[in-house]
Amino acid sequence: MTNYIKFFSLFFMAILIILSCKKDKKKDEDPKQADCSSISVKYTSYVSKIMANRCTLTACHAAGSTNGDYTSYNGVKAVVSSGAFERRVFDENPTVMPPGGSLPKATLDSLWCWLEKGAPK
Repeated sequence: MTNYIKFFSLFFMAILIILSCKKDKKKDEDPKQADCSSISVKYTSYVSKIMANRCTLTACHAAGSTNGDYTSYNGVKAVVSSGAFERRVFDENPTVMPPGGSLPKATLDSLWCWLEKGAPK
């Protein structure tokens, strides 16, 4: 009987270790956990390029789009101020924005830090 107790104790400990590793991995993958102290992002030098290359090409967020105009700072800032940008890119399902493939983690981290710092121009 003691062998069973040892086995189940080891098994239970292994499960706890595996679950804690998975939890830590998810935390590391979450852009909202990024260390923004060393990330300095501005719309004109960084965010505008992402919008041009990933968001406005397919007319999803082109000028006059009902989905939001991401061709200018004012257009993006309006969506940021409403909370829609954060909701769509970070909360609802980050793997579908933009369509055709999610953004790399470093890009998502940078976008999150840009939001956290007030979306500077």
